[in-house]
Amino acid sequence: MQRFQNAGLPLPERLQAAVLKRQVEFLAGRYCATEALKALGYEGEPVVGSQADRSPAWPSGWLGSISHSSDCAVALVAHRQQALGIGVDVESVLPPADVETISDMILHGSERDLLASQGYSPEQLLTVVFSIKESLYKALNQLGIKELDFKSACVQRVSPDGGFAAILANGVALPLQVPRLLTGRFILNGARVVSLLWIPKVTTVVERQPARSSRCVLT
Repeated sequence: MQRFQNAGLPLPERLQAAVLKRQVEFLAGRYCATEALKALGYEGEPVVGSQADRSPAWPSGWLGSISHSSDCAVALVAHRQQALGIGVDVESVLPPADVETISDMILHGSERDLLASQGYSPEQLLTVVFSIKESLYKALNQLGIKELDFKSACVQRVSPDGGFAAILANGVALPLQVPRLLTGRFILNGARVVSLLWIPKVTTVVERQPARSSRCVLT
């Protein structure tokens, strides 16, 4: 806690009575965000506040995403002229008990087939998809696209080098400049998954054709 105090990071009033673990996780994420802003040359007071929905409130002209697990915090930051939305998520691989209780809420059948065919354990499979969708939805939240659930998108591709592609359901209303098929990166390292997604800002309008897939059909 001393490092966070030395960095001048405020603890929101809603967390004043929280357990120490929750306070440390919050401040660790803000610390990462502050350091990321500094690394990109931000010259103001890099304090990342909270919005009404508890998502991070970034300095004017910037956007970013923060995530933390029990022993790790990460932040992803960009200039607003570079991106429409960005999302990052870190997760500890879920325990076996969760495979039975929440898999049906998270996974489409095609996602099970896709990832299981590449040698993932059921716990890894569930955590990878969970993390990818969390990073995707965080990026879309910055565009005002909210109230998505885990069946609002389907992971269509994962590659050995850590790339992924996910398609959004037709019922999800998107701005013209946001494609329905989005791509990102993920890392599965032992008991931890980190995923990130970047929606770039385009300067030209391109006619968007419906995304096609032989793996997953969403309505």
